Amino acid sequence: MSGNRPILLLHIGGPNCGSSALQRYFYKGRRKLAAHDIHYIDRNLGVDQDQAMSHNQKMLRLARAGHTGELIHAFRKLAAWKPDATFVLSSETFTTEAPHAAVALKGLDTICRVRVVQYVRSQVEFLHSAWQQWG
Repeated sequence: MSGNRPILLLHIGGPNCGSSALQRYFYKGRRKLAAHDIHYIDRNLGVDQDQAMSHNQKMLRLARAGHTGELIHAFRKLAAWKPDATFVLSSETFTTEAPHAAVALKGLDTICRVRVVQYVRSQVEFLHSAWQQWG
């Protein structure tokens, strides 16, 4: 691996804060983004473009079960594969499952340069968005 480390763009957004819209954007543009070395991490902690749309639940399942070494191993493989790339990991469960997410993400900064994007909304906007989504 070169002296560079890949960038991990970590999207942390609560429910009804744009997670699904952002994930749809990455899914629809995944091939064009990949051509620019921006890879959306799929549900299996890889970059399979056909599985890229799903929210990433595997990471939290691993953390709940105490298998964080598997997560670090997956990111080491990605970093070795593309040391100059940008990887995007997006999940609204980072906020709803914060203790497990913190365990799962521990140590990723030793493999990747982590950048965090957090979506927040005021309660009034949240209620309006929830009403639109669920009627």
